[in-house]
Amino acid sequence: ENASFTAVPKAMVEEEVDRQVDHYLNEMKRQGITPELFFQLTNSNEEQLRKQFAEDAETRVKTNLMLEAIIEAENIQANDEDVENEIKNLAETYKMEEEAVRKVVTTDMLKHDIELKKAMELITSSAVEK
Repeated sequence: ENASFTAVPKAMVEEEVDRQVDHYLNEMKRQGITPELFFQLTNSNEEQLRKQFAEDAETRVKTNLMLEAIIEAENIQANDEDVENEIKNLAETYKMEEEAVRKVVTTDMLKHDIELKKAMELITSSAVEK
């Protein structure tokens, strides 16, 4: 609530919608459901799914921008130990070998995700209920 933003570029919002749709459909594929089958089962289409994710896309973009600003302001960094722990967690979560995880995700990607988590932890640990 304390963060102030200028208008969020439409391209960033569209990119967030793309990311959410891709993630959702990939999760369905992981469960053995093709996009075509999903749309058939839900009597929907990709446009409807995009609209569903578009409802909160601007808020998600603003949240990510705020977290990025906190990472920079607080000089939050992920170290090699953080990355190794995240690889182990991902391997356990997705029942994969650690080497397979390393082939799928980059260190930079993992560091970014870890830094976002650390920023969220900083916010939640210092939050004061009013």
